[in-house]
Amino acid sequence: MGQSKLNSFILFHLFKLPAVLALVAVGGLLCSQQIMEKADLYENLVRAKQEVDQNQLDNYGHLLNPNTTLADFLKSHSLNATITSADPLEIETDLSTMQNLEQMGIACQEASFSSNRVTATLKPYPPPTFK
Repeated sequence: MGQSKLNSFILFHLFKLPAVLALVAVGGLLCSQQIMEKADLYENLVRAKQEVDQNQLDNYGHLLNPNTTLADFLKSHSLNATITSADPLEIETDLSTMQNLEQMGIACQEASFSSNRVTATLKPYPPPTFK
């Protein structure tokens, strides 16, 4: 038995709204999933940047304080180095400590090496600040 046009019209419109709502819900779920993935990527990026920034501060933060002396720096990092002259700034240390100093941003102008002892003339510490 066939349906009348009125019955088919009513059935079509009766199920149209739930079908549209279901499509909108599925679309919303897909969009929210994409947004969550992007948010996770951004969160990981921010976390990685904060780690890099913290490492930079740990390694080079001493260069930001113009009141820190080289003796204070050596003492705070438990580095085995002896300041032999203040003008020009010269230190005596072993090779590994000198490499650590260079990794921490304390540059040397010239150095001499003999039997695992390094005598180095350093650039002024702390470095001059630019305003």
